[in-house]
Amino acid sequence: MRTIWNLIFNFIRSKDSVWCAKNITPEHILPQTPTKLYWRNQFRQFSDVEIKNLSSSLGNMLPLSQSINSSLQNDSFDEKKARGYANGSHCEVEISKMDNWDARHIYDRGIKLLHFMEERWKFKFESIEQMDELLHIGFANDGREIPEAITEDTTPDLTNEEDDERTKTLIAIIMKWADGKESTGAIHVDKDKCDVTYCRFTTDTLTSILPDASEAKSGWNTKNHYFCEVVNKQRTRVKTGNKGNIITLQVALSGKHIPDDLKAICERIDKHFPSKPHHDNWYWRIPFSTERAVIPFDMKEDGIFDVLDTQYEQFQTFEKQLVDIIGRE
Repeated sequence: MRTIWNLIFNFIRSKDSVWCAKNITPEHILPQTPTKLYWRNQFRQFSDVEIKNLSSSLGNMLPLSQSINSSLQNDSFDEKKARGYANGSHCEVEISKMDNWDARHIYDRGIKLLHFMEERWKFKFESIEQMDELLHIGFANDGREIPEAITEDTTPDLTNEEDDERTKTLIAIIMKWADGKESTGAIHVDKDKCDVTYCRFTTDTLTSILPDASEAKSGWNTKNHYFCEVVNKQRTRVKTGNKGNIITLQVALSGKHIPDDLKAICERIDKHFPSKPHHDNWYWRIPFSTERAVIPFDMKEDGIFDVLDTQYEQFQTFEKQLVDIIGRE
């Protein structure tokens, strides 16, 4: 992995001969530890793991002198532009002309750099899916809901051990709820694809609409190109008084290596349940998502089960609507 990133870094430097000097280090435009309000607000819809992926993705990397890089650290984007980028290399000036820096900018710049790599070394990536896989941030385009903006008054404390422990406890309760549903045959949990943030499952009804592919090549490395996901968010606690997590139940579609027949079905789904923003070459889509539910630290297991049951009922309504629509077409 280190060798791969050395090659990528050398590639970025090669765009501008001024960077063929010593003491050049990779600047993460979105910092690796984004503690300032600007960054936490700008990327508030993403989990900690997703933010780490965005920070280390190709489109977020910029070669800078070590002295300038060290001085910028966790500064906001406007501060970095004014004190570091505006009078720098071609790459820096190009970044300094942008009004803001978000996940879409990171993704677009990563794709642009990969296309430049193709032109420079006279080769061609197999597909946009392969490029997405290299960037590892296809979720940047999934059209998820963006929570209310964070302000100084509502900024939560940094994640601590108590928050981490509560998140682990909550996902254990969510998994227990899912196991109960699975015991009735209502859902099928894929525990290999579950983690502290996501509990993922399928249903017979959705699988009848969007059946498995012949090979396991989806964004989850599975044959199925959809999952129902209970999302357990730790970071998004704007309205909780810093006293709980937020959970959502959503349906996610994966466009990675999707066969044409399954992609056609996804397009039919998107026609009636569109994801925003909409992209023709999509990696993820979210055709359904419940409203976010706050889970306070003191909520008991029965109360959490009630919240999950309510969200599951909303999902069942979506599922029935989808069956009716597909059946009529």
